[in-house]
Amino acid sequence: MRAKQEKPNWGAPKIRERLARLYPDVQTPAISTVHAVLDRNGLVQHRKRRRNRAVGTPLSQPRQANDLWCADYKGEFMLADKRYCYP
Repeated sequence: MRAKQEKPNWGAPKIRERLARLYPDVQTPAISTVHAVLDRNGLVQHRKRRRNRAVGTPLSQPRQANDLWCADYKGEFMLADKRYCYP
């Protein structure tokens, strides 16, 4: 934790590498363990995630039956004359 306080830009991989060099005879923990210790002590800044929210189209108000039609094409399809249509 002292290393993170001295070098706030260092992350778990660099701190783990420094521990491995300072104490070669001791088995170093995994990067995820170093990160968990830093996070547990409030030394990790979490990034804000951008959320792209879907924007729909406004709904239409049909006045009578069959005023509004919708088609969903999942790719090419064969016409009656055996030719493919690519919408």
